[in-house]
Amino acid sequence: KAYVTNLSEALHEELRGTGVTVSALCPGLVRTEFQSISNTSDTRPEFPSIVYLDVDVLVRTALEDAADGR
Repeated sequence: KAYVTNLSEALHEELRGTGVTVSALCPGLVRTEFQSISNTSDTRPEFPSIVYLDVDVLVRTALEDAADGR
């Protein structure tokens, strides 16, 4: 996430005054297939299911907020 944040900040500066908006979406815990395909499912700590964000809701909300200029 640090790389994405730094890249987004750099792009923001590079594109200042062009009318292009740069945003970085850095959510908390999101359950995806990454853990199973990366063989890291045994090494990650277990958190209660309630702390995970739903990926579909996360993406939909982010796109709606972007469309609304938030």
